[in-house]
Amino acid sequence: MSWDGERVGGFVRLTNQDGLRVAIRPGSISLVGDADPAQDSTVLVAAGRSFVLPHKLDEIIDLLGTR
Repeated sequence: MSWDGERVGGFVRLTNQDGLRVAIRPGSISLVGDADPAQDSTVLVAAGRSFVLPHKLDEIIDLLGTR
């Protein structure tokens, strides 16, 4: 399942194609990495769940504010 993300206050809000939303504090994210060899999507792991985001790794790092 693919999720889209945006920064909202102190959270990153992820929304899937069905409109299901989850808000995660960036400090709870334990892993961010390429989800495929083409490097056009990113996997994010937080709170024991993994999320595949349809964005490049560098875009997600910018979203998390870790640069």
